[in-house]
Amino acid sequence: MELSAELSKLGVILIDDFHLEAMKIRNLALSQDYKNAPSNDKPGGGVAKRVHCNNEVLKVTVDKVARTMGIIPSMNAMEFRYSTINTHKKAVCHTDMGAGQYSGFIYLTLPEHCQGGTSFFLHKDSGATSLNQNNRSLASDYRNPDAWELLATVEMKFNRCIILPSNLFHSVATPYFGESIENARLTQVFWFSKAKATGN
Repeated sequence: MELSAELSKLGVILIDDFHLEAMKIRNLALSQDYKNAPSNDKPGGGVAKRVHCNNEVLKVTVDKVARTMGIIPSMNAMEFRYSTINTHKKAVCHTDMGAGQYSGFIYLTLPEHCQGGTSFFLHKDSGATSLNQNNRSLASDYRNPDAWELLATVEMKFNRCIILPSNLFHSVATPYFGESIENARLTQVFWFSKAKATGN
């Protein structure tokens, strides 16, 4: 799959076949003890069950991001997450502004179960595709479906990674699916900033 010109212009990066041992990473994700999303009243509050990744997963991910982007990433957090058909979406979209310069998602759902993906949005009234210090009030529209225009959706594919500037308006592309972690939406998610360019 090739990214649309619109998403490329926004700085979105698509990396297929991200992990060399993707099934090993998936099996590790399946074996974890997950916690519910923290309760909060934030407009784009999360809904997926989650658990922190271990140092082995952290290292292989950092190394691949560094080689792909030509930077030394400084990771802020990394989690496995899953959501089933019983999940209810709280918001049209959100951003990860404040979590780092970039957000990353790696799909770990098996090919025969993949549905949806990740969608990107434009705020209709302002024309904005991202949140910044001057338009933070747009976050109040996260739960208003009339405020947003869908720009593009990147389809879910096993071992596909999407990296994006963390302030872009984005969301899970529904439907939610699966009765358990084995056949539900399963992802590795992470947030990082650029430390410095490699070779500098």
